[in-house]
Amino acid sequence: MNDRSARAGRQHADFELTRNKHTTTHDTSESTNKLPSLFSLDGFALLCVFVQVTELYRPLGYLFGFPNSLWVNTAFLLFLSGYLVARVETLKELRSNVAIMWCFALIGAPLVVMILQSFDGSVTLNRLAYWTIFALLFVLLLLATIVLWTRWGPVLTRPFFLAAIASAWFGFAVNWWDYQFLRNVMEHGSISIWISEYTTRAIGFYQHPNAAAFSLVLYFTCLVCDRRFLSGSVMLQSAAAMGSVVGVLITGSRTSLALLVLAFLWYLRNLAKAAVDRRSSDPESARRRALLMPLIPISVSMMSIIVLQILAVSRRDLADMVSLRIASLTELGSDVSAGQRITMVNRYLTDLAESPLLGHGPDYATQQIAAGKYLNVSQNAWLEWSVAMGIPYAILMATLLIYTYRYIRNNTLLQPLLHSFASLMAVVFVIISFSMVNPFWLRSPICALGVLLGLVTYSLNQNLGDTAPTARVPSHFVHHARDHRFVRARPKKIFS
Repeated sequence: MNDRSARAGRQHADFELTRNKHTTTHDTSESTNKLPSLFSLDGFALLCVFVQVTELYRPLGYLFGFPNSLWVNTAFLLFLSGYLVARVETLKELRSNVAIMWCFALIGAPLVVMILQSFDGSVTLNRLAYWTIFALLFVLLLLATIVLWTRWGPVLTRPFFLAAIASAWFGFAVNWWDYQFLRNVMEHGSISIWISEYTTRAIGFYQHPNAAAFSLVLYFTCLVCDRRFLSGSVMLQSAAAMGSVVGVLITGSRTSLALLVLAFLWYLRNLAKAAVDRRSSDPESARRRALLMPLIPISVSMMSIIVLQILAVSRRDLADMVSLRIASLTELGSDVSAGQRITMVNRYLTDLAESPLLGHGPDYATQQIAAGKYLNVSQNAWLEWSVAMGIPYAILMATLLIYTYRYIRNNTLLQPLLHSFASLMAVVFVIISFSMVNPFWLRSPICALGVLLGLVTYSLNQNLGDTAPTARVPSHFVHHARDHRFVRARPKKIFS
């Protein structure tokens, strides 16, 4: 019995040393509500993540003299690698293997498959190098996002994603009003016209409307599960919702519109819960916010109508394009894109049967379109993953999504907003996967996933630093305060 008590005491002492190590690795500024300084390492890393997620990295890189996007991405790769080396202690604090598994799914497994595909000529060495660098950038972006939100927590969420929505609307405003003016200015300046083309198109809604729509949905999804956003200005919340609604309507993406409606309902639900939680501490403020809640959907609807009317009056040519896209939302039977997707399923399945284990390489669909055999890509991630990397890779992605969801849900039982965030993001990711070629080769889903994993790790770190006795001892020991003994307890199930 004495030996058991001695072992328990030693394990408790080791646990206390580990806890102190974790709690001292964060700067004191990270526990406050202040944002990282722009001139700090974390601040510059956050800026790099932001310009990557909002697709501003290319035009900014061109303006700084980089000749092409390869050089721009190489610069980001070098900086993000250096940042992660500098923050290696935070990487060690990640409390699960989820991040490692995502790194394997994004670059490890595809690299192995493409090396095997290179033996039969499905992938050339040049394309192998290209796709490896491309995947490595997404891995570093994911890890950098996890580290930032692990170190700073939810204080980053509201300003980051509000700025992301604003940047999308900046691109849209340039595209709508000043596109021709900017072209003329850039054409007669020292910067070539193709840079101005990208600057005015890629950050707006007209180059890749589906990607823009899904990005706006993800930005708003991250906001509606943030406590600071829910407790902030009602007008700011309405403006963010209006910007997302109008943006998705303009793109004409039916899937994104359905997801945005779901996110908006989730937002009203979380807002009501926040008002109930506030009632005990500040009844008067809770009463005022409860009265304002019905005004939010009304104000969002009115603001959206006004903005759409202003846009229609200001530019007739682009307004006609927007009208066609909005009209396509109701023309389910005559939608050309949906018909093409249904037609492509049989062709994808036929080609998949020829190589079900390894697939045909990431460039296969593009090559088939160029040869006239495919009308378009399937816009279904599960088909694309299977044809490009084989059925086992699609199974790997499905397993990883389920594993990640279960891990987050089981570790956020005491965090209602994070618990809700995990559920909403799971629904969004699954639905997006049936409407995009590869949602995890798009920067905004990678960022949203990194934010979610970082917030979970931040929450676990905060719980580890709690002063309550049950948070200080290992999970398999129970502390009896009366006689200060540690007795063996039944271990908790992390995964059911």
